[in-house]
Amino acid sequence: TVDFTGLIYESGCQIDNDGSVTTVELGAASASFLKTPTNKTSEKSFSVKITGCKLLSGSTSYEAGAIPLELVQLTFKDEHMSVTGSRDEEALTAVQSDNTGASAQVGIHIKLNQKDLTFNSGSSKAKLSEYSITPGVDAGAGTIVPFTAWFQGINGRDPVAGNFKGQMTIGFEYL
Repeated sequence: TVDFTGLIYESGCQIDNDGSVTTVELGAASASFLKTPTNKTSEKSFSVKITGCKLLSGSTSYEAGAIPLELVQLTFKDEHMSVTGSRDEEALTAVQSDNTGASAQVGIHIKLNQKDLTFNSGSSKAKLSEYSITPGVDAGAGTIVPFTAWFQGINGRDPVAGNFKGQMTIGFEYL
């Protein structure tokens, strides 16, 4: 005899952003300060809200319509990884605001719940159960995912003075 079990969840998760782009202001630093790659700006907190699905933590059995955290992975894509100039392989790429095809020679570093994300090949993944995420009480309330971000220089590179920007797209994978 062979028994089979599985899970059908009600719907996939989504990021609740009301159709708008979230902007995180990272502040300012001098190019001379950023020439030392260990110098970094202060960390800025932000969060995203996951809605449309009920997430379970530490579940030993399935609950109808809910998704265990162990099966949900956030994906992060660096939208500017193909710029000319240097980029920090561990960070999100910062581009010059007036020349979005050129690197600003700094990296935007991001932590998800106090654990570093790395963008080695222009993307990163985070299995929610490995990042100590606490699920919301239900799909309507959603689940808050806390982040911090800062920027710092790239070893051996001179930061480009002026405004910069970076862009990260967040998606989901179900394991």
